[in-house]
Parts: sequence; C-alpha cells; structure tokens
Amino acid sequence: MSHLHFSRTIFSWLALIGIPALAATDPKVELVGQWGGLSSEVVTDGNLAYLAIGPRVVVLDITDPAQPKKLGQSSVLPRDVLRMVLGNGHLYVANQTAGLQILELSNPFEPRRVGGCKLGSDVRDVAVQGSFAYVVDDRDGFHIVDVTDPRAPRRISGLPTKHIGSSVDVSGSFAYVCSWYWLEVIDVTDPYQPVKRGACRAGDWEVVVRGGYAFVVGHPSEDLQIFYVSNPDDPRLVGHLATDGWLMDLALSDNLVFLANGSWPYGLQIADISNPLKPVLLGSRRTTDYTAGGVAVGRGHAFLVDWKYGLHAFDVANPREPRLVGIYDDFGHGQHLAVADGWVYLTGYREAVDVIDARNRNQLVRAVAFSSRRSNGIAIDGYFAYVTQGTKGLEIMDISDPTAPRHVSQLSPTEGEARDVAIAAGRAHIANHIGGLLIADVSDPARPRVLGSCPVTGYALSVSVAGSLAYVGAMSPRLDGAYSNSLEVIDIRNPQVPVRVGLCDLTGQPHDIAMVGQYVYAAGTGLDIVDVSNPVSPLRVGRWPASNSTYGVAVMGDYAYVAMPGTAVFVIDVSDPHAPRAAAQYKTSGWPFDLAVAGGYLYIADDSGGLVVAAVHIPGDMNCDGSVNRHDIDPFVIALTNAADYRATFPDCHWTNADTNADGVVDNFDIDPFVKLLTP
Repeated sequence: MSHLHFSRTIFSWLALIGIPALAATDPKVELVGQWGGLSSEVVTDGNLAYLAIGPRVVVLDITDPAQPKKLGQSSVLPRDVLRMVLGNGHLYVANQTAGLQILELSNPFEPRRVGGCKLGSDVRDVAVQGSFAYVVDDRDGFHIVDVTDPRAPRRISGLPTKHIGSSVDVSGSFAYVCSWYWLEVIDVTDPYQPVKRGACRAGDWEVVVRGGYAFVVGHPSEDLQIFYVSNPDDPRLVGHLATDGWLMDLALSDNLVFLANGSWPYGLQIADISNPLKPVLLGSRRTTDYTAGGVAVGRGHAFLVDWKYGLHAFDVANPREPRLVGIYDDFGHGQHLAVADGWVYLTGYREAVDVIDARNRNQLVRAVAFSSRRSNGIAIDGYFAYVTQGTKGLEIMDISDPTAPRHVSQLSPTEGEARDVAIAAGRAHIANHIGGLLIADVSDPARPRVLGSCPVTGYALSVSVAGSLAYVGAMSPRLDGAYSNSLEVIDIRNPQVPVRVGLCDLTGQPHDIAMVGQYVYAAGTGLDIVDVSNPVSPLRVGRWPASNSTYGVAVMGDYAYVAMPGTAVFVIDVSDPHAPRAAAQYKTSGWPFDLAVAGGYLYIADDSGGLVVAAVHIPGDMNCDGSVNRHDIDPFVIALTNAADYRATFPDCHWTNADTNADGVVDNFDIDPFVKLLTP
C-alpha cells in the first residue's frame, strides 16, 4: 500500500468510526547526552586523577601534572558526585539522594558503574576499609555497607548521629564522623553492631585521621582543627590553625596538610603539622575569586578543584611558594542557554560562554569557551548572540563560525541591570531591572543604540516579544517584605516611546516567560497562563501550582516545559490552558535553571549538572511539533512502512513515537491507538 493510500485510509477511519475522546498518552523524557557541571572533588592514584564533574567522574592522566589529559569518563550517574574515595580497585562515590555508587577502574578509558546502594536521604561522604564502606547522610546519620561484592553492596548496620552527617573517615577499629559542629567517634570493631564512643564540638565539613589525630575543617570555626583521638571516649582539641577564609577540604602528605580555601583569599594553603599541637602556615597561592572545593596530593603536586575554573595543579616542592603549573577546565556550569543549528550556547557562573557542539546529541563536545562576563541571559538571532550581563549591559557576539565567536560590541545603559533579552525586527528588547523595558536598535550589531524605554511596576525580570507588543515579567517589593508580581503588556510600535497598555497579576516572580499564540506562560512559583488576546485586558486563565520557585519555561505544541531548581523539569500539558496538569517530570543530576525545546529534544541548563540533552517522546507526535493532530498522519505512515525513510525525513524526531500501543514494536497494531489519539 502506498504512503498516500495508507494516509487516505486513516482519514477514512476517522470519518467513519465513532471513538470516545482519549487523553494522549503522557510524554516520556530520557537522557541522550550530557556535558560539564560543577567540579567538587578530586582523588589521585599514581599517574591518574579522578575528577568529579557534575554527574560524572573524569579520569585524567597526570604523568605530566602541568598538562592533565583526559583519558575517559564514567556514564552519567543519577546525581552529581559529591565525594569519592578509592579502594579495592574501585571508586566509591557519595551520590547524594542516589546513595552509594561504585565504579570499577580496571580500564581508565571507561570507568564502569557496577553497583549501587540507596541509603537514607542525601549521602554526603564515604570512607572504605577492607570489605566495608562507611557512609554518612544528612538524615539518618551513619551507615555501614558490605561491599564484598561491589555489584551488590548492602547496608548491614548504622547509627543516628547528633546532627546532619557531612564527613567520615575510618582508621583501625574506629570511624570518625563530622555531624554539624560535632566530631563523633564510633567503634566499628563489629561492623554489624557499631557502638558510639566519644564526641566533641568540631568543624563539620571534612575529617581526615592519621597517627592518633583527627584533622578537621569546616563550620563553625572555618579554620583547621586538630584533635587527639587516641582515647576514643574523650577526643580533645589540641591544635588550631587560624587561616583567612573558609576551609572546604584537606589532604595530608608526610608532615604537611594541604587546605582548600573556599572564600577570600581563595585557593591553596599549606601548613606544617610535624607538631600537631602547633601547626604552622607555610605558604599559599590564590586561584580565582571563587570557591575552591576538593584537594588531593600526588606526584609531588597538589591538585585543587576550583568550582568555577577547573582543576589546578601546583608544584609544591617548595611548600612556602606553591607554583601553579597546569589547569584542566573542560567543564562549565549551566544557568542560561540558547540553541541554534545544533549548537548550544551555555552561560553560568564562569565569565565565559561555552559553545557546545550538539549536532551529535550523544557526544556533546565543547568547541570553545568564549571569554565574556557573567551572564543573566542569552538570545540568538541569525549570526549573532546577545548576552545580558547585568550592570555591564548587553554584549553582542558574532557566531557565524560557532567555533570562533568574536566580540562585536557592547551596549552599556546608564542605569538598570540587563536581565533578559528578546530580539525582533532588528531591535533588542531588554528587561532592564530598575530601568524597565529598554529598546535598542541592533540592526547594525557593531553600533547598537538605545531607542527608548518604558518603566514597569517595580523591576523587569523577563521579556518576550510578538509583533507590535512586548510582554515583560516584573516584580515589585511591598511594605510587608513580600513582592507583587505582574505581566505587563507594552506597545512597541513606536520604539522611541513604548507605552504600557495592559497589566495582569501573577502568583510568583516571573523569572522567565514564553509567548505562544494568544497565551503567555510565566515561570515563577509553578506556571501561570495568561490570555493576551486582548492586550489591554490580559487575563490569567490557568495555573499549575508548585511549592518551589520555577526559573525557566519553554513551550511547544500542547506542552510547556518548566525548570524547577533542586527538584526536576516538569512537562505540563497545556492543551487546555484553563486546566494545565503535570504530565511528566525529568530529574536532572543537579539544579535545572533554564531550558529550550527544539524538535523532539529538550536542552537543559543545569546549574551543577552542566548541559543536559533529553529526548521527549510523545506517542503519536510524528513530526515532533508537540501536538498530535492530522499533520502527524503522513509521518506516521512513513514510520510504519519504512523506518529508515522516516529517520531521514525527520532527523530531529523519534521513530518510536509511532509505538502508540506501547508494546515496544512499531507495527500495524499501532494504527488503532494512533487513530484514537487523533480523534477529538
């Protein structure tokens, strides 16, 4: 049967049969690719370093510490990697709410997850000795896990701690746990029946035990504390080293302690602990004005993780003058993004725009990190990227060659703070915080110029443009300390004198808005849907409520995609704007902030998890426009008759969307369910 004949047959069925209305099968979202993330921890073993980047572990060859080389990386773990420790040829990972994860390391080019064990709530740290892993979490405290078979780790015992468990080390018959201002000693002689011994006030971030002493950093002291723990019933503070900043991690080597300083002056500090009672600061070296995380020592060098700028290798042959010799920084953070022609432009904490080649979504590769300022938002129009940079205004970049972007110009308003931008008709429409809506002529990107502005109620946070109207999300502080939130409609036909024509109250701060058809979708606290068919009287007609703030929204067809940091990306069915409902959710490894949808794919900027690309499968949506309708009939027929033809014709869509009866096979049994999806 020809494609045309088959299509006509389906149309005939629609005309002849009476089928009760059915809700379309809910979408499914699955991971396709991931790049980057927050770097938080590093451990070394000979010529290898294991670096935590977002939800992965990257293996580096540090034979030459000045030039760390990537060998391989793990698959994407369920959550961002927080802490990790080597033992028994494996890497044991504290994987937050995903518990303990175990990687096998025999092939450094492909570290392989072999097992895992979910524990309590949010797993914060792990230590290993023999066949047992000692784990702490932020709710249930202390756990002992039998890892004799790394493919099937199992919890065998545990104890509650005084407070949230944050760090653990083990030495001999004792485990040492930091739990929110306490150092607790636990007897693990019998792993099946651990027994609490002594405890004392201490820092709460990291503990390392050696030679009868426990070395601790973290709140509340923010300094290095040294405890004598040879008497497990009476641990005592015996040494203290005051340092500038907030210490985040430590590593020991011979008579030296290497400290990661997480606040001003940031970077690496080295102290002599040959006399634990009187530690002496020897030298230090700043990195950047950002938080230093983990630290490890190997091959005569200290390796310091800078959350923002990567792994720093220091030559510490002279501990009084540590010398920076190398950096590995192939990662980035995700707070805002834009997608164009298979390239993703990602911005975050770093003063850079990371340009990611996503043409092969399974193999995301950073092409270049273009030096810029910290960004609040980014938009693409043709061969140019427009980056909002707060008080620095708007930067315009030429991206005609994505691998070699270049600065074109900078628009710096005299007041305000550029928060968001929408490009239309050769103009940049900027949500300029206290400056309201700012309109600039960017028809010549090399010479942008301000045309006009329009005040809003309070602060402008987000903006979208359609035709002769701009839609601005705004918030205004109230006397009671709360905020009033609004969507403001502005007539921009005269860009020199834009005029507000309508206003509608919103339920949450509109961090992002999207305009589709006659509706504006505002992400704030959940999702507000506003009918703007009458711009003078915009009307909020629907709401999807949420207890947490939402920061990003994108809409295609019948679905809105909403980013809720710390929770998930929610897929909201908005086919009835008056009654939106959550149809699906996708948990990233970290904190999703911004997103974009293109074809059958979702691109997510995750603050700690980097860039995430996920496939969105909507059964029956064969042209991947977000809706199931008659336009899907011809593509469905192609998918049913020739999978190769379908994939060639619709490269940004999913052949498996034709599996409308969800039996895992695309065949004639999918025809009736497909017809039902089409029936009004």
